[in-house]
Amino acid sequence: MPRLALIDIVRRNKVSPEGAERMSTMPWEQFKKSFNVWEKATSDLMQVWLESPLVLEPAGKMLTTMMKGKAASDQALRLWWGQMGLPTKHDQERTLHALNELERRLIDLEDQIEDAAEGA
Repeated sequence: MPRLALIDIVRRNKVSPEGAERMSTMPWEQFKKSFNVWEKATSDLMQVWLESPLVLEPAGKMLTTMMKGKAASDQALRLWWGQMGLPTKHDQERTLHALNELERRLIDLEDQIEDAAEGA
């Protein structure tokens, strides 16, 4: 704490400098204690509340509904991409697999050509 603020506290409250220092930190200490009490009470309450079937069952139903909606949305998007003539994710994966297979075969052929050239 700045020295001038401590001097002001000493003059106003007629306390020693040590007492002034303690008085300047008291509001913070009181706030910390109050916050810790509030946090503990809130934590205990939330723990009980979030484990309650009254909360878990509706939350589970809401999550299930949201996942069904997402699946329907994904399906509609796949159909739309297909109708537009654009490749879907599945089409892209299948093409990538075919390209990887062709690359593997090409590398094998190159190796066979090198082996044949060394043997001749």
